[in-house]
Amino acid sequence: MKILLTLYIILTSFSSTTPSAWTKWEKTPCYDKIEFRYRHLRTHGARHEFEVQFKNRYENTIYFDYALADAKTKEGLDHARRTSLPASQESKSISVFTNTEAFTIVVGQLSFSPYSTVYEACDDQED
Repeated sequence: MKILLTLYIILTSFSSTTPSAWTKWEKTPCYDKIEFRYRHLRTHGARHEFEVQFKNRYENTIYFDYALADAKTKEGLDHARRTSLPASQESKSISVFTNTEAFTIVVGQLSFSPYSTVYEACDDQED
């Protein structure tokens, strides 16, 4: 019986560490030419680890802030981080942690220079 219990624990631990499939690419709420996708990696107690990727569809390198936000209220769950992404490229996977599985990615302060403090306005969104 102990052997069966041990095998069950080992098998269930493997299944919880298998990453889920990537979500479809989604446009960010503010900028049409920045897309993101994510996948669930594993659970650490009450915390969830995800991998996030960004896609730049601009013809220039971009510099922007990103943060996790509550899926319903769009209120921040995570402190903003700044990153850059070359033109027409996908980022490497970025690990993020959250206490919820329901979140969205918010992007802001887009610029086309690493030294600029003047940021691009959000794109006009067509519904």
